[in-house]
Amino acid sequence: MKNMNKIGRMIVGLMYLIFGLVHMMKASEMGGIVPDWMPGTEIWVYLIGVLLIMGGAALIIDKFTYLAAMGLALLMMVFILTLHIPGLFKEGVDMMDVMPMLLKDMGLMGACLIIAHEAKS
Repeated sequence: MKNMNKIGRMIVGLMYLIFGLVHMMKASEMGGIVPDWMPGTEIWVYLIGVLLIMGGAALIIDKFTYLAAMGLALLMMVFILTLHIPGLFKEGVDMMDVMPMLLKDMGLMGACLIIAHEAKS
């Protein structure tokens, strides 16, 4: 069972690492995701990219695992509250464009909470 936990943690870490690299490579294209009320859209994309890379790397190498997993879970919560839920009610936006991202980030938040619990045990 411990090997499955390790493999699962590494897969989640790799996914976050890839997401972070995509943020760094496509920052100008991803700037449109940042809410209008936040200034410096590209800066936020780069900052999130760095956080995703750091968190993903920490999960992969199993260092600061609890802190990384809790930080990534918190980041997913922020995305859910500031991007996805408001996106559901945004005029002219099809709910089916927002719902998959909402559900993905909810699942990732859950995975991170499981990893954090495992790291504390």
